[in-house]
Amino acid sequence: ILFVALLLRPVCCEMNLDAYWTSWKMEFNKKYNNSGEEVFRRSVWQHNVMDVMKHNREHHSFMLGLNHLSDLTAEEVNAKMNGLSMKNIPLDSNENFTVLSDSPVPDTLNWTEKGLVSPVQNQGMCGSCWAFSAVGALEGQMMKKSGRLVPLSVQNLVDCSVMEGNHGCKGGFMTNAFMYIIHNKGIDSDAFYPYTHQ
Repeated sequence: ILFVALLLRPVCCEMNLDAYWTSWKMEFNKKYNNSGEEVFRRSVWQHNVMDVMKHNREHHSFMLGLNHLSDLTAEEVNAKMNGLSMKNIPLDSNENFTVLSDSPVPDTLNWTEKGLVSPVQNQGMCGSCWAFSAVGALEGQMMKKSGRLVPLSVQNLVDCSVMEGNHGCKGGFMTNAFMYIIHNKGIDSDAFYPYTHQ
């Protein structure tokens, strides 16, 4: 009986993965061009599921989960999400800064928990982390100063800060985003100019 149970275990787990795969595809609205692509994506996804499960069993300080990128290889994620080329970007190493306070710096600071920024969002397949970072920093400063939290438009920066040197979904820099906001004399709210993931 034990031998039969051991033989059935992979089939059982495979069937559970089939249901999980179907559920995951529905949750993230995944559709593939043909059965060959689906077989390949399923294989990549299953490998990533196993990596996530292994990591979570190892008692790290954080847990992993699946998301819309789980059917991509590490190389594909890197190519899609980390595409900004740092070549030909002048770096001024002679900049000085002044320490404004000798107060101790906390080990951690979560502005979301303090209500200083809008909830964490999903950038999707758009390399717009720079815009989310800029918006989050500005929302926090505005909340601290005014006491009002106004979610600001990431899409405004993605679409409109090209002249300042950003590249939309292909990457950018917070400093360039701030320069756009200065030149534009402001930034739209997220309610007026919502994020489209592109």
